[in-house]
Amino acid sequence: MPTLNCPNCNQQFTTPFETPQVQCPHCGATVNNPAAPQPQAAPQYAQPAAQGGPFDAGPSGKSRGVFGLLAILLGVFGVHYFYVGKAMPGVVFLLVFLLGFILCGIPSAAVSVCALIQGIMAFVKTQDQFEATFVNTPKSFPLF
Repeated sequence: MPTLNCPNCNQQFTTPFETPQVQCPHCGATVNNPAAPQPQAAPQYAQPAAQGGPFDAGPSGKSRGVFGLLAILLGVFGVHYFYVGKAMPGVVFLLVFLLGFILCGIPSAAVSVCALIQGIMAFVKTQDQFEATFVNTPKSFPLF
């Protein structure tokens, strides 16, 4: 039990209470109790960087979610490359698909797998990584 000193009447007294303030039993003045547990401030957490959803457009106006869906669903036609403004790889994907389909009767598996991987990567990457890899890259044929 802490012993407190009343600032009003200068009398000492003990208190079993662990409240921040107690009353002096001699004069009734309110006395601060330094032995009382102090309330803890809520921990301050840093706010995460604003990361939009996959379908939010980035600085270039292109959405990695739309790119990913186009790559997964229509990637064998190269549609996802046309979406980000890379016409040459889009035409190559389309030609490889058509030649494989015309010559062999089946679409090229390499183009299908490549487009599927690109679609998954678009969803896994952040918007900045997506833009650096597929939109703002100086490469004329960005694969991965």
